[in-house]
Amino acid sequence: MSDYSCDVCLKKFNSPSHLERHKNNKTPCDKPNLCKDALMNYIRDANAKHDKQTILTLLDAIIESSIMTTDKDVVQLYQARLDDKYQAILESELVQQKAFKCIDCNEEFAFRQGLYRHNKYNRCKAKKGGYSLDDILQDTPTEDIAIVNNGNPQVSINDVDNSNVNVDASINNNIITNHNYHFNIQPFGLESLEHITLKDFKLIFSDANRLMANLCNYVFLQNQSNMSFYKHNLNKQIISFLSKNMEIEKIDEKGFIYQFTRLLEDTCILLFYQHREQLTENELIKYMKRLVHYQDTILGERNGVMQTDTKNCILNLMDTAFRNKEIKYNIEKIIKDLKEKYNAEKNDIVERLTDEDFRRDDIINEFYDKKTSTTHKMQMDKTPPAKVLHKIRAKAREHNTAEAAARRKKAADNAFKDVKFRTSEEEAS
Repeated sequence: MSDYSCDVCLKKFNSPSHLERHKNNKTPCDKPNLCKDALMNYIRDANAKHDKQTILTLLDAIIESSIMTTDKDVVQLYQARLDDKYQAILESELVQQKAFKCIDCNEEFAFRQGLYRHNKYNRCKAKKGGYSLDDILQDTPTEDIAIVNNGNPQVSINDVDNSNVNVDASINNNIITNHNYHFNIQPFGLESLEHITLKDFKLIFSDANRLMANLCNYVFLQNQSNMSFYKHNLNKQIISFLSKNMEIEKIDEKGFIYQFTRLLEDTCILLFYQHREQLTENELIKYMKRLVHYQDTILGERNGVMQTDTKNCILNLMDTAFRNKEIKYNIEKIIKDLKEKYNAEKNDIVERLTDEDFRRDDIINEFYDKKTSTTHKMQMDKTPPAKVLHKIRAKAREHNTAEAAARRKKAADNAFKDVKFRTSEEEAS
């Protein structure tokens, strides 16, 4: 049977003629009664019939009610609840989708194990491809490229028309700035390390067991511009973060923790690269031994389960960020400003961040002795062989293996130190 309801009072009629007579009545009808029972009846009827118009009519009646038109606090409360409901719907849709995403190539996975294998077996196309000096020469005017500082490439894009944006694509200073505006949050995966001094570096790598806690403290807590993630709702398992494309992206909390673990491990490598010129070979091996031990015995996952101490450090840092309301405000302001004020410069910013991301990938690949770009190979030719990262790592691993064998031998010797073995003649007598 068809539904003949008044759009104003929502009263139901048995036929269209009755409804028409109701509408033509000299005394206009009133808005619906907003008592709880009436509201529930309207909502049940609307849900049963998937009738959006009934819900909208009811909402209009609520908005035009006396309390809503006189009390702004009530209006703000309703607005907040509607925002929370809308966010909950978005988060529900996100959970139903593939929630694990590679931060390098943006490939998505339904399960964390798929993302883990994607990285473990070097299936990431972005990391495999890298970039070369030829690629830069094809895309960038010759006058914009200079090879300085012992072969280190510095790519500047300062001749872009109508652009005052300046991004220094280096580990030491990659804050995104504009002459009239300062973006005070670093994208996730491109954290600034300029504030990490040599003294800080030595403290971070002073103890393998404290490495994660030290790293979280010095890289993030002491420079909160590196905190680029937040939760819209603390009760939900969805993390929002500022991506390398200068957009807000969302990810499941488990996937974010896994990616954060990878990020911290890569940050250790970047710090060695940043300070290797200030350290001797023996000092590099000394601190690298702790990183290697950390990777092999503490940071690494076993059967897909992360070490408790590692996870706790990440969770504590995340909790600190989530309770800092300024982080969410600053990230959303950056996105708004890029859209409204600096939209023309956004592509240049993303391009420079991409160059910096490739440069960091080269450093990570140097550490693991994988293929690097032509540009990075030119720089490695200028680096003393003893300070090449993968060679330092190999020596540190050899030292750790030798020291572990010596400890086992010493323990065995101590175990049998007071044991007296009897000869066959003594046993015969």
